[in-house]
Amino acid sequence: MTSKLAEAVKNEFNPRVCSHGEAYLALNAVRIRQCDHRTVSAVVSGRELYIVSLHLVDNELVVDCNCPHFVDGPCKHVWATVLAADAKGCLSPPAGTRRLTFKMSDEYFDD
Repeated sequence: MTSKLAEAVKNEFNPRVCSHGEAYLALNAVRIRQCDHRTVSAVVSGRELYIVSLHLVDNELVVDCNCPHFVDGPCKHVWATVLAADAKGCLSPPAGTRRLTFKMSDEYFDD
């Protein structure tokens, strides 16, 4: 089940990535370190510990993960963190937002 944040960015994720991210969440592998209406930082336990950050800037969700797969696109660690953030009530997209512009951190900071 997805909620508002997840629904707003789900189209950016490969279904297989979503499935793996949901498994991480089910295993309680996501530890939220910071959680507010604009920022989430988390540690996801996998083969190693992966640091994930989500930043809501207006109608953009800027994401980052230190896993090696992140360079190829949004990874399972990011999806697991999105789901965990939703479960905790973190990140509040603007009212009426159905879709957020999704930015990888390197794209956002290069602009």
